[in-house]
Order: sequence, then C-alpha cells, then structure tokens
Amino acid sequence: MTGCLPLVGLILSWYALKTTPNTIHPRSDRIHVTTILRRNRNARLLVAGYTFHCWELLGMWSWTPAFFAASVAISGDSFGEAAQFGAYLVASMHLIGALASTSMGRLADRLGRRVMLIRVAAIGTCISLVIGWLVTWPIALLVFMGLVYYFSAIGDSPVLSTALTEVVEPSYLGSILAVRSLLGFSTGGVAPIIFGAVLDIMNPPGATPETWGWAFMILGLGGFAATLCAIFYREPGKIRQSKS
Repeated sequence: MTGCLPLVGLILSWYALKTTPNTIHPRSDRIHVTTILRRNRNARLLVAGYTFHCWELLGMWSWTPAFFAASVAISGDSFGEAAQFGAYLVASMHLIGALASTSMGRLADRLGRRVMLIRVAAIGTCISLVIGWLVTWPIALLVFMGLVYYFSAIGDSPVLSTALTEVVEPSYLGSILAVRSLLGFSTGGVAPIIFGAVLDIMNPPGATPETWGWAFMILGLGGFAATLCAIFYREPGKIRQSKS
C-alpha cells in the first residue's frame, strides 16, 4: 500500500515531463563541486543552512511522538494508549507540514527568500528551545505549539531548495544538490541519536521521562545555526542592485 503512491508519482512525473527536452549543460572539467562551494558564498550558506535545518527537522520528527506520548502519560488524561495517541497526533501534524511547504514557497516569491528563511528558521528555533520544558502543560496547548513547530520546521525546505537553484550554475546544480542531501540527511540521521542520549542522561531509567528540555535544546542549536546562515545569505538580485 505504501508503494502505490510513489507509483502514481512516477506516472504523473512521466506525463508532466514527456515534452520536456533533455538538456545537458556544458561544464568545465577544471571546476569541481568543492571549487564552487569555495567560491560561491551563497551556495555554501544554503548548503550549510539545509544541513542544520535537517538536524532540527529530522531530530524533531523522530522524537515528538514519544514527547507527546510522555506528556499524556504524565498528565494522566484519558486519551487511550499514550503511544498510539502520540503517533496519530504527529501524523496529523505532517499534514500541516505539507501546507507549510506550499504557503512558505508562495510567500518567498512575494517577500523574498532571505526574509522567509530568517523568519521560519527563527520561529522553529524558539520552539525547539522551549517546548521540551513544557511537557507538563495541558495537552491542548502542547498540540497547538506542536502544530506551529511542524509548520515552521518544514517551512524553509522549499525556500532553501529554490534559493540554491538561483545561485548555482545549471551545469553543476545536480552535483551541489547531491552534496547538500548527503550532508543534510547524514546530519539528520545523527540528531535523533544525540537527542536520545541526552534524554537518557537527564532522566532516571525505568520511568516516564519528564526532562525533555535539554534534548530539544540540542535540536535548537541546529535551528539557530540555520538562522545565522539565512541572515548572512544575500539574494542574487539584491547583490546586483547594490553594485549598480
């Protein structure tokens, strides 16, 4: 059942691209991906921003189901099985993330890439720094904060991707995107492990963990670094305007 939708996506992709010419952009053998990243400041910042973004996003995705389940278990509210409730809740939050990708992309067209990257990354960072300390709050308030968290954490993904296509030559774009994905998902794979280690250190074994703040703050460090990358990023059009 899970494989059915990718199959539908394959068919739709083929239909959408069947009239698109297969263009190969010429490239120089003397220039490598490392050369582009060394010379292109914006490309470095966007790749770094995506890497830090993945640290926060994938760590958050991995651990928020357990966080909400722990909140329900601590409060004693009758929501049924706590783990099941946390899983269903986070599944619904992923739908909010899909809405964020669409809306933040459109806003970036109106307000600019840099503005949206700074705002979305900063909001996600702030929530990462505080949500773990609020595990004993009423579940309704935590759910609302979690929705905002998911919205902001995924909202900069399309903007980061679009911005990178605008600052890298087409002949090297595929290679740069590959490096970006390798760094981002490798870092994102480590984040849940570090989160879990910090959670174990800060809580006694055998009991429902009640101290989540430090672990979420570890994710917030990635969000803070992504915010800094967005602050130092300069949009190509504005760079040309300042020089003229």
